[in-house]
Amino acid sequence: HDDWNVVVSDYESVTQQIYWADNNDVSGRPNWSRTLGDTSEGTMTPKLYFTLTQVNEDGSTITFTRQELTRDNLDIVGLADMPTVDYNKNTGVLSVNAAGSTNGLPTELVEQDGNGNELRHYTVSWSLEPPDTIPGGDYTLQDIEDPSSVDGVEHAGWYFVRLQDFTVTLDVQQGIARELTDTEVQALLENFSFHWDYDGMPDGAINQNTLADMLENGLNASYENGKITISGLWEYSISGTPITYYLTETADDAGEGETTADGRLSGGELPESLTGENAPLDENDWYSILYNNTGVPNAGNESTAVYNEGTLTLVRGGETVGEQGVEEGLEDRVHRHRQHDHEGGGRQQDAQAALRPGPVAQRRLLPGRAAAPGGTVRPGPRRGGCLAHSRASPRSTDWMNSWDRAGVASPTSEIGVQCCWMPREISL
Repeated sequence: HDDWNVVVSDYESVTQQIYWADNNDVSGRPNWSRTLGDTSEGTMTPKLYFTLTQVNEDGSTITFTRQELTRDNLDIVGLADMPTVDYNKNTGVLSVNAAGSTNGLPTELVEQDGNGNELRHYTVSWSLEPPDTIPGGDYTLQDIEDPSSVDGVEHAGWYFVRLQDFTVTLDVQQGIARELTDTEVQALLENFSFHWDYDGMPDGAINQNTLADMLENGLNASYENGKITISGLWEYSISGTPITYYLTETADDAGEGETTADGRLSGGELPESLTGENAPLDENDWYSILYNNTGVPNAGNESTAVYNEGTLTLVRGGETVGEQGVEEGLEDRVHRHRQHDHEGGGRQQDAQAALRPGPVAQRRLLPGRAAAPGGTVRPGPRRGGCLAHSRASPRSTDWMNSWDRAGVASPTSEIGVQCCWMPREISL
């Protein structure tokens, strides 16, 4: 631009209205830089653009490409230094001015030759755009040019909305001391959805989204020391109203336009690392979902979702591991017992569960009915006991498979008794 010589003939103020949705808590607000483009002290700076238009003598114009103002093109618009930035905390007005005592920025230029003769006239239009980054990460910025397009907003401007964390305790009850990894927790969270609500929320407004979509679109989630923290959520609406968030299981498609949440995570909802060999869950196990909001303000009794500072509990469900282990252990011991042929044990009777003394069977009678011999039921006064059965202890649990005259006096009818003998130990 060595041969470019312009003189500023007029200035005009360039401002931007700023609004804050943070309950008027100024303590955490980021600061503006004093010089345009300077972020060396952890401050933020707006971006300033100009458009140069040549005005010919006949009134015709030529508009040049819009440019962002930098130190390399200051002279094009008649500036020697980068403009200053001023922010009035009382009015919320951000203004950008030419360096020095001048108010505003150049809006009219006159190009001159080396002798000071006027050659051409130009106009300059200016526009501000929001900062690229907001230091601290505690706010997000919404540039609203048309307030009629946003519910609850009356004025155009830059709206700084404070962000918050959503934290819940993850209580995994699975019977083994094995912590879930961050990757596993993130996979489980993809089965949940965020919901939100605030006073004045318009009818029909979107108030939920799957956590998977929100994480994909920039939301951050972390898992540390048993706590899930989801960052980047708006603490307030644009109009400054507090927002309440809660997390609940995403409803599955039940067909015919219906959706349902089954209250458990199973099958494909579980990451592969949680099921199978050497994993916390067996192949067909699941996690039951429980929500506990004890101590959470205004949500302590809620049990259908977890709110901020609540507890999300996952309880392992599936086959009863203890019973399965006893059954397999018993079969194994009986099998080994049969291998004792060299000790003469092969001719012994198979191992059986030992029974404590007591009647083999007994049933509680309905009022007004008594058991007749043979197990039939006849009308009569209410009586206790069961007349059809002996109180002698059976000699073998094998006999429990069919009636035996030493344990049961006679065959029992179809509506007869329920066996009340329970094994207490293993006899080998």
